[in-house]
Amino acid sequence: MATVGTGHRARTRRAARTAALLSVALTASLVAGCTGRGGDDDRARHGTATPSRSAAAGSPLAVKIDNVGAARPQTGLGAADVVYVEQVEGGLSRLLAVYATRLPQTVGPVRSARESDLELLRQFTMPTLAYSGAQRALLPLIDRAPLRPRSPDEAPDAYYRGTGGTPVSARTVRYPAARLAFTWSAGRGGWLVAMDGAPSVTTDSGRPAPATVVVQHVRVRTSRYHDVLGNRTPYTETVGSGRAEVLRDGRSYDGFWSRPTAADGTAFTTADGGRLDFAAGQVWVVFVPAS
Repeated sequence: MATVGTGHRARTRRAARTAALLSVALTASLVAGCTGRGGDDDRARHGTATPSRSAAAGSPLAVKIDNVGAARPQTGLGAADVVYVEQVEGGLSRLLAVYATRLPQTVGPVRSARESDLELLRQFTMPTLAYSGAQRALLPLIDRAPLRPRSPDEAPDAYYRGTGGTPVSARTVRYPAARLAFTWSAGRGGWLVAMDGAPSVTTDSGRPAPATVVVQHVRVRTSRYHDVLGNRTPYTETVGSGRAEVLRDGRSYDGFWSRPTAADGTAFTTADGGRLDFAAGQVWVVFVPAS
């Protein structure tokens, strides 16, 4: 359950080796800032993309990534072999990340291409360019450039929209007699866990820092059983559906969970029915009573 990390809206996947070293097809997920090549609307919602196996072996993957404050922290930059920083309109900057030796599980938020990207990428052998859109006048130049364009038009199955993530630094869950707090750590790439006001520790691996924390709103009812004092024990219903909150990459994503029967897995989706993915690594699921 991993996904592409798009600043305002969603997340990303994986890429491969530079030019001669890339020997496998790409199976990455990328986040898109708009829905196709027909226009460059920086106000468009960010989404997630999944570049398919159409990228040829032997060529690197270049991904155009947003770099405004709301897009940070980005996802997937750590796996890039080269990261170019470019100035764009308004004095802002964007990134062009090139993946050649390994593919991150998520990349994003993916944004629109610029004319300078085409010249910059000429130094690579037929790279794949993942981008969210471009100005109409630029489309013929992209078509003639020695690269493999992969916008939502060329790879429609690779892109999907997420629920805009809200930057958060901490999330606390309270029970009648217990409290859990999760604080985002960019250095650990996860959520530091505290229980009842004290940092959580383990005997084998130090302080837990799950990459994803799911706050799942469920029905909690009284069960048929009781403890030695006669107190009825609570029963947490995990079959059904309800609201969910997914914390990943320093952001919070609102969505829904669904588990039709006990034999089914639990699906997490966005408000429009798209998949709400997790970051790579450990996942903590915290059940809280639905209000």
